[in-house]
Amino acid sequence: MIHGANGNRRGRPAPRTRRGFSLIESVMCVVIVSVMFVAVMNTVGAARMAQYKTDGRTRGSLWAQELMAEIIQQAYEDPEDGPGAIGNDSGESGGSREDFDDVDDYDDWYASPPEKKDGTPLTALTGWSREVQVKWVNPTDVVNALASETGAKRVRVIVKHNNVPMSELVTVRTSALPEIDR
Repeated sequence: MIHGANGNRRGRPAPRTRRGFSLIESVMCVVIVSVMFVAVMNTVGAARMAQYKTDGRTRGSLWAQELMAEIIQQAYEDPEDGPGAIGNDSGESGGSREDFDDVDDYDDWYASPPEKKDGTPLTALTGWSREVQVKWVNPTDVVNALASETGAKRVRVIVKHNNVPMSELVTVRTSALPEIDR
């Protein structure tokens, strides 16, 4: 067999090398890039959602702490009437908290949007709410509510955004705690 200068058999031209992508290679490249893009966007979306939820929980926690601090500074029982039923006493409305003078006045209090003590709504909090529950409890078993005075009241503050709980604080206020001079 006789070979030419380029190493091929005589009479046959040397094979040409292809340049560029074939249609199949182009489609595969688009598919790979698309899958990677979707994965990146899912990761970014999940990170943003986690950031949004963390922000909501942080804001809810701050508003719960602010209200709880207000409540636990109040007297254990009504300064004028002494011990009585849990809830508002005469002359105390369920709307504004300005007239609340003891811990149990806050029982079943609710505001949406959250508001200041004088009843003024806090701005830019549409969809947020705060509520309070106050129950008598045994000082050694604060989980189960009781029907009569025990010397201890469990206070629960719940903050929600669009009816989804964002923060909940629970504390126990006892009659043994000395009253704070105001």
